[in-house]
Amino acid sequence: MFLRWVCFQTTVLFWTAAMSALAAGLWACLFHLDGGGPRNEAAFRFLAIGSAAACVLFGALFSLDGLLHLKSARCRIGAAELVLTSGGFMRTTKRFRLADITRIDVQSGPLTRLFGLADVHVYADSRQVAIAGLPNAEEARRFLEERRDALREGLLAGDIAPHEPRDMAIERLSRAIERLEKRVS
Repeated sequence: MFLRWVCFQTTVLFWTAAMSALAAGLWACLFHLDGGGPRNEAAFRFLAIGSAAACVLFGALFSLDGLLHLKSARCRIGAAELVLTSGGFMRTTKRFRLADITRIDVQSGPLTRLFGLADVHVYADSRQVAIAGLPNAEEARRFLEERRDALREGLLAGDIAPHEPRDMAIERLSRAIERLEKRVS
C-alpha cells in the first residue's frame, strides 16, 4: 500500500512542479513581452505567487485524493464476478463477469518495477480496469485465468446456469434480505 502511494506521489510531485513552472513562465511572458519590464510590479508579484500557490494547492488536493483512492481501493473475486471498488472523494464500483473476461495483462513501469509491483489489466467486452500495485501480479493473473476458464467450461457443460448481471444483483439482494430477516427475528 505504501509503495503504491510513493509511486503515485512521485507522479503528482512531477506534475505539480511542471504546472507551477508553466504558470510562472506564462505570467512572466505576459508581463515582459514588451521588453520594458512589468507594467505593474505589484500585480505581477500577486499573479505569480497566486498562480504558484494555486498549483501547489491543486497538487495537495490531487495527492489527498490519490491517497484516499489507494487506501479505499478494494478488489473482490466472487463466485462468478470480479468487483472493484475505489475512489477517494467519488466512489466507483465496477463489476465484471468472470466468464466475460477476454484478456488479462500484467504491466509494470520502471518505478513500480523498482518496488517489485505490477498492475493487472482486465479486459471484458469493451471495458477495461486496472488493479494497480500488486506485489504478486502474476499469481493474480493466473488465478483469474483459471477461474475464468473453469466458469466457461461449466457453462459449456451445462453445470452452471448462465447468469446475467441483473439476475446476480437480484440474487445478492435476496440474500441480503434473508440476512436482515434473520437479524430482526
